[in-house]
Amino acid sequence: MVAVAMDPGCRPCAATWHTVGPALRGAADRGTHRLEFAFGTSLDRLPGDTASQRALNALAAAADEGQAALADRLAAWARDPEHLTRPADLRFVPWARKASAAVGDRGAHRIEATLDGAPLDLSGGAGALAKALG
Repeated sequence: MVAVAMDPGCRPCAATWHTVGPALRGAADRGTHRLEFAFGTSLDRLPGDTASQRALNALAAAADEGQAALADRLAAWARDPEHLTRPADLRFVPWARKASAAVGDRGAHRIEATLDGAPLDLSGGAGALAKALG
């Protein structure tokens, strides 16, 4: 199992996901690894700043449509981090607040990932990740 924690308002996280997301999705699609996500909104620290919360709401709405929709929305986020901050449907905001509280500051400034509980280094890009995933 690969556990991933990140803040969808984090631009460096989007850049990392753009690089390693396809490899992680491939492993999930092949059934070799299950992905588990934990999303936070710890970058929303200033009064009125809700970009991460709105982005998390958009991811929840996509997940509600199914795994493929969530994967597509994450791919769009990786290409354009502002993409998720423009959702029209805000019905998942209460859930986003609760999910964020559970995650805390994990993944606030970089994606944090573990493979079967051990830290997973994503800095080597997709090739190194593919090797680590076997």
